[in-house]
Amino acid sequence: MQTYYAIYKNEIEGDPVGMFILDPSKGRALIWNHRIKAWSYEPGLDFRSLEDCRNVDRYREIDESEARQVALAVTGGDLPGEGQVVARFRGREPVE
Repeated sequence: MQTYYAIYKNEIEGDPVGMFILDPSKGRALIWNHRIKAWSYEPGLDFRSLEDCRNVDRYREIDESEARQVALAVTGGDLPGEGQVVARFRGREPVE
């Protein structure tokens, strides 16, 4: 099961500036990479961010409906479908 998170610049206020998608049961994660303007497979970075107490006020869990809205605002596109996310987790194809 996938879990979605919105990322904020400072504290949880204003509009999100990023997002990530986790599959915590398998330790897999995607984050929106602003530099390459694509989803990146970054499980270490995402899980470290969640565990770092300095970041606790910079992200929050969101449901899929809100994740779709955040994806549009942050990435300029749709939230990748579950099949695309699973394929990316497996390294089969890029998510664009």
